[in-house]
Amino acid sequence: MHLTLRGAHRNLLDSVNKAEHAQKRKRLAAAFSAKHLANWEYKVVDKCARLIAQFDKLAASPSSSLVDLQLWANLFTVEAITDIGLSQRLGMIVLKARMKTGLSELSPLLTV
Repeated sequence: MHLTLRGAHRNLLDSVNKAEHAQKRKRLAAAFSAKHLANWEYKVVDKCARLIAQFDKLAASPSSSLVDLQLWANLFTVEAITDIGLSQRLGMIVLKARMKTGLSELSPLLTV
């Protein structure tokens, strides 16, 4: 199965050679050490706080109806990964909330 699903370049997940897999895993291990994860925690906490704030605003709105949780979870995931991996804050969670009220200048980025 690994051989049929792999791309042109084998990655950590589809490497069937144990030595190659071990070498690739060793390269990534440091990035996911407890020390580094603790350093990233504030970024995830920030995204959680922003998401909860948006949910609170939606719940308090008199015109609130259903919430597309999948969309918000996707925005949260992209925000968190981009901040952790690239140290860039896209502002997609706040941007989505602004789009709902018609205040976004960047609406082509997130068409719903």
